[in-house]
Amino acid sequence: GIRDIGVTGVQMCALPILKYNSFSDAKLLADLLTAGFKVKFSEKDIVVNNKAFNKGTLILTSRDNQGKMNLIKDICLNHEKKFIVFNSGWVDQGADMGSEKIHSIKKPNVALLTGDPTSANAVGEVWFLFDKEMNYPITLIDANDISNSQLTNIDVLVIADGSYKILNEKDNPIKAWVKQGGKLIVMENAAAQIANADWGVKLKKEETKEATGAGTSGSYETTAAWAKSMKKKDWRGASKTQIPGGKFVQVKEKCKKFPYC
Repeated sequence: GIRDIGVTGVQMCALPILKYNSFSDAKLLADLLTAGFKVKFSEKDIVVNNKAFNKGTLILTSRDNQGKMNLIKDICLNHEKKFIVFNSGWVDQGADMGSEKIHSIKKPNVALLTGDPTSANAVGEVWFLFDKEMNYPITLIDANDISNSQLTNIDVLVIADGSYKILNEKDNPIKAWVKQGGKLIVMENAAAQIANADWGVKLKKEETKEATGAGTSGSYETTAAWAKSMKKKDWRGASKTQIPGGKFVQVKEKCKKFPYC
């Protein structure tokens, strides 16, 4: 059967599962991965003892986490979260625990480009999110001095708003790294640059209009026009009094509304 364990402890035979639908859940997942837990997630919705769990639900098995299960109560306490526990790998509906629809989550090594090509505010927001809010390690790489060797052990590279010459180069270490399976997260003008260059991706038209304030100040029909207009920005901030990361509070408030933010 299922029981709500709160922070009281976990039996070794139990399978704790956690609904994942908020920014606070992402912070908990980051702590679990940093603590060395092996976490899985369900690709499909599941139902156990008439309780429904949406796809993305986090699952920890005692087999994968021998000797660590009782640590869950401490992490739950820190995040004021409650796991739901069931004592069987079988479900009423959806994917059983041994199904190919249940996937392991690898702790990703994350890096962030910094330096002159970047927007100090945008980089500050991302760095603050990882370092202060999620307490998750992130490697800083100078965009002007990036090499293949620096990306060897990186799983996810974040490129915040900025104007990056390297993204327009036909052969560059970032593109080679992506072809080898690296995951790239690009924001604002960085996304426009990639869409306008030879990366094989394009921006959706509605995203372009939204980003340029369509309906008020006009819209750009091509990503090239958008990218050109964005280059007029001062990427290090319009004022020396601007503090990198100062916009993060607004970003965090928006994130609360979206799962997996």
